[in-house]
Amino acid sequence: MGDYQQRRAAMDRLPVPYALALRLRDEGVDDATIAARVGIEPEAWRNFLAIAVAKLAAAECLEQDL
Repeated sequence: MGDYQQRRAAMDRLPVPYALALRLRDEGVDDATIAARVGIEPEAWRNFLAIAVAKLAAAECLEQDL
């Protein structure tokens, strides 16, 4: 499985708000818009993003083991 496909498969394992935030970020959507789309305050964005990235990294490790 290629890197892109592996990343997509890993994102599919994430809870929807985290996956949506990461996909929107990959598309270049601004932080305030992403925060509004996932229902968090803009001030919480950095922490939310850090959690999303950590969850994605864990899901990618799982995908490599499959």
